Amino acid sequence: MSPAAPAPIELVTTLDASPAADEIRSVAGRMRGMMAEIENTRDRVLAAHAIIAKSESRYRSLLHQASDMVFVCTPDGTICEMNEAGHQMLGYAPGDLVGHSLPGLVALSGTALEQFMLSLFSREKAHLAECRFIHRDGTRIHVEIKVGIQAGGEILCIARDLREREAMSNRMLELNASLEARVDERTAELAAVNGELETFAYAVSHDLRTPLRSMD
Repeated sequence: MSPAAPAPIELVTTLDASPAADEIRSVAGRMRGMMAEIENTRDRVLAAHAIIAKSESRYRSLLHQASDMVFVCTPDGTICEMNEAGHQMLGYAPGDLVGHSLPGLVALSGTALEQFMLSLFSREKAHLAECRFIHRDGTRIHVEIKVGIQAGGEILCIARDLREREAMSNRMLELNASLEARVDERTAELAAVNGELETFAYAVSHDLRTPLRSMD
């Protein structure tokens, strides 16, 4: 007769009821919460990046469609961005003036240039200034600059070409001078006519009085 098989040994686990199991479940719950928070944060970051990219795209579109010169400078006057209208105004190909020094484009030198640049960039609020830029061919271009300080210390400048306004002003001055000359001419003609009338009236009066004296 063969010996009886040993009875199976029952392994009783007490993991689910132990303090270690509670700690593991707690850690696992916290990790799931952290992962969910990371996912939410990632989604918010991606959404923010999308908004920033859209805003930057809109900004660049407006920048390059502007008819005025628009450029961005660092506080030391280095041009870090300029639109096509600005390059065209000064006779350069798009991108040629990026990295260029703004003082090198201003038709001033020495102390006058230093004072102008200091007054241009030292104010905290937006303000207007006027100067003359140097075209690539050496001609001077009178511009009005609106300066604004951006976050990070960069300076946004919008420069408007005043040559058309000056030409209009010059035409108005020429027109006024022409009108004044015509008024002076007409005044002189009227004075001459009045003189002739006075002479004629005197002659007629004299001729009328002469027969009366002869009758006496």
